[in-house]
Amino acid sequence: MIRCNSVDISDELIVERWERGVRLVRPDQHCHHNEYSCTVSAMLRLPVNFYFMNGDSILMKINERTAQTCGYVSRQDAIGKSVRNVSKRATAQYIIKNDREIVCTQSFKVTTETYTRLDDVDLTAISIKFPWYANENLVGILGCSILMGYDDAVLLTDAITLLMQTGLLAPPHQATHLILPGWQCDTVYFNQREADILYHLVRGKTAKTIARIVGVSHRTVEHRLEQIKIKLGVSSKSELIEKVIDQFITKNGPEGS
Repeated sequence: MIRCNSVDISDELIVERWERGVRLVRPDQHCHHNEYSCTVSAMLRLPVNFYFMNGDSILMKINERTAQTCGYVSRQDAIGKSVRNVSKRATAQYIIKNDREIVCTQSFKVTTETYTRLDDVDLTAISIKFPWYANENLVGILGCSILMGYDDAVLLTDAITLLMQTGLLAPPHQATHLILPGWQCDTVYFNQREADILYHLVRGKTAKTIARIVGVSHRTVEHRLEQIKIKLGVSSKSELIEKVIDQFITKNGPEGS
């Protein structure tokens, strides 16, 4: 791992998927394999928590939303600090353990993180963290955390829609391929209709919108979603999305029809 303080994190750089993580490139070096792309500046303006950390979980660059959520005074106040400075000890140990796993395996991770700040505010988020590379060398982690609220299914789908637009949820060097008659997530098989519904659900579509796209009734989509939740052993749409979202970041996710 190279020294992170020597790495360029300029606002105009483009964030793109690379290997099992992400890298930052100049606009003239950007690979146009994916439909979407996003600059560092544009990504940090999104209403989702984004942050760059070195391999020791020290913050290098964050957006204002992350600073407010974590309990820092400002973005500038957070730089050079870590979760140890603003959260309870157990919280810090758990989150840093997740971060070290990402660094050691050099693989992205999707996990639910419970966060207790020093002022006793409890937060829960779905965190998607990627190994961050520069010149093919690992330099740290790019993280995105989606806070779970009272209407978390809606908030989660909205956030995932924004993430799709950054290109972070697209497989690296995404290519068009034939649609297979179904899809398997871990050991659970879904038929093509179920795979189509999941494809659009993870991209932030409502059941009514999915019904129009796939050509069935709204009630049929809701029924299929209930069947899918039973198959995966979850009870809510937010849990369902959390269960399958990592499959959509790899090359294993189903293609929509």
